[in-house]
Amino acid sequence: MKGIKVFYLTGNPRDAGESFEGLLGVKSKPWAEADLHEIVERARGA
Repeated sequence: MKGIKVFYLTGNPRDAGESFEGLLGVKSKPWAEADLHEIVERARGA
């Protein structure tokens, strides 16, 4: 089993807390459609 992968989309990156296994990244506002595509591609490759 690969486990759970997390990518935070947040207005405040400090809300994401400390890094942990499975954290793919943190993206703070504003984000665009291209950012969401990048996140999905990173998740597929994880």
